[in-house]
Amino acid sequence: ERWERQWENDEVDEDTISICGYKMRKADIILYPNYKRWITKFFRNRIPKQVSKPEKAEMRKYVWAELMKCMNIKLKLAWCASQHPKFYTGLTLEEAASMSLKTLLHTIEHAEVNQDALLEHERPTAMEHELLEFALMKFEDTYENQDEPWWAASDQPIEGETKVELDAQAFWQQKDSEDYKKRLEIGLPPPEGYFTSMAFSEYPDEEVGLKRYMLLKPDSTETPFTVKVQMRHVMTAMRYTDRFKLNVKVDALEMPNKEQWSIVLGDKGKWEKYMYCLDRLTVLVSIIVLSSEQTGLNTCLTFLLMKVVAFGSQAFSKYNTLGEKEEEETSAEDSYIKLESGADEDGGLEDMPEEKMKVLLKKSGSNRSFVLDCITTMSDWHVMVPFIQVVTLFLLLLGLMNKMPGPIVAMSCICVSCFNMMYMNLATMKDTIKSVRDSIMNQIANFNKTWNQFRAKTGAIVGEIVKGKNIETASRVNVVVSRLGLSLQGSPDIDETAPYEEQQEMKMTKKMAYFTRHTEIAESSKEIRSVTDTPRYSKDVASTLPLALDIDQLLLRKSIPQIMATIQCVNHTSSSLSDPRYDSYLTLFKPDGWEEENDADKEKVDTMVNDWKKKVNKWMKDSLGASFTDRTSSKNIVREIEDLLRSECTQDVHRRVR
Repeated sequence: ERWERQWENDEVDEDTISICGYKMRKADIILYPNYKRWITKFFRNRIPKQVSKPEKAEMRKYVWAELMKCMNIKLKLAWCASQHPKFYTGLTLEEAASMSLKTLLHTIEHAEVNQDALLEHERPTAMEHELLEFALMKFEDTYENQDEPWWAASDQPIEGETKVELDAQAFWQQKDSEDYKKRLEIGLPPPEGYFTSMAFSEYPDEEVGLKRYMLLKPDSTETPFTVKVQMRHVMTAMRYTDRFKLNVKVDALEMPNKEQWSIVLGDKGKWEKYMYCLDRLTVLVSIIVLSSEQTGLNTCLTFLLMKVVAFGSQAFSKYNTLGEKEEEETSAEDSYIKLESGADEDGGLEDMPEEKMKVLLKKSGSNRSFVLDCITTMSDWHVMVPFIQVVTLFLLLLGLMNKMPGPIVAMSCICVSCFNMMYMNLATMKDTIKSVRDSIMNQIANFNKTWNQFRAKTGAIVGEIVKGKNIETASRVNVVVSRLGLSLQGSPDIDETAPYEEQQEMKMTKKMAYFTRHTEIAESSKEIRSVTDTPRYSKDVASTLPLALDIDQLLLRKSIPQIMATIQCVNHTSSSLSDPRYDSYLTLFKPDGWEEENDADKEKVDTMVNDWKKKVNKWMKDSLGASFTDRTSSKNIVREIEDLLRSECTQDVHRRVR
């Protein structure tokens, strides 16, 4: 629907555009993203009459690269499994490539010990999933800590955040343990143990971190949402879950050493971490020589040597940083295994050294041009300014050694200094132009944001009039884990800079249906007949989408299927304890692998609805303690829920819900 052609943006050089021979990044052109979005939106319902040959080649190349990513994962997993000496099988690259991923995983999971390869002290039997756990551990080691692709699907930390895992073992350590005594030397932990800290009770609403999820809605659209992990949740997560991960802001982490060294290092790269010390050393040597009242020739020579060192270090670090940035921009998913010419393709995977395997798993940097990299390095003003200073001192040294006439030296130094000033002004002008461009783009984005908000509010009012008052927009999300007693509050992540149609797709709208008691006693008295009679209906019930998950779904170890409905029982309606945290919830999902065409299959729909009915009955009996008698409304509630679910699945029953 968005008319995206991924093969047009799958390479680095496709992010640039040539204007009169000068290449410019598309992202740097003012209004280019808006123009691109307008063009794709205008032509989204059209297809080209004929696909050109160059585009066909790009499509084939894109499909091949995507398939090679899957092949890369399979071969890496096979190689990792082949490193275990107890399960040596002599699997070759050709054999691993010809196997399906499902077959390979089944073979690794149910592998048997090779009795001929055992040592004397090794067990002749395998532990459960021993080879699979070993292979997955080795597979994880092939990626850097920040480049692990499995986090890209969900719960990915954004800029300024880092992934943190709660250490339950350290959390419950007593003050007598040796490990905790070492932690006390840092001065940060509580004296009696982490679990004894009063911060959990004094600041229960303080935010600790975030967790991100993706919700598949009944109309098959997806909405990302984020929930907050607060201090009140830490105790429960530590005791009843293992390896609980969340995203924490880097600035919120208390790391004294990092804060101190950040003043010195700043945002330096791997090759620039010693630049501050070297720069201070050259300045110190220059000051010592200047204060020692040396001759002009010696002072100039010392200054020249120091500036040569500073220039060389800056150029070296900048040149190597170019390769470092190129590696960061090259995703590990884009790499693939490529056998070198003359390699033994029939050789076993276990014969390939680990270092060689890692080299094959990463793209080579041999395509970089040395001349272009040198020009790029010298064009940076952090390198050019020391170079011009070196040239100026060299000319002055020639004058002091009587190798050049004094007037010529003076004129040359003036020209070089003028060039230095002009170059620095041009470099500053580039940043100024960039800031002006960013300011214009921000103003356009703010205008689009305001316009989209106006359209959204107007559309909501019109939608309420047309569709009815039982359609509500959920601005908040409440993730509930009943087994843990956890209630995590959050909100949907809607890109306010996206087009209005995309924002509407990402919004969470829900159809409200509430049960009403129709008895003579209830209608004649002031008793609460439905949830609409409570103040909480407008406060949180109508504007919040509750989502009941199990522990594995909370930890993202189990998929969250397509949601159909959530049943909420508002408890303690006449008490001050009435709160979303103390309500009861049941979320009904469609079965895993449910296809859209299954909605027209009456037999499958009936099976699904009957399964939901059983879950509702069990939930009402076990969790709510409902009694199915003539004196209660339990049967009517279950019957009405079943009719509502069947109506939403088949769209052939239209009932007016009171």
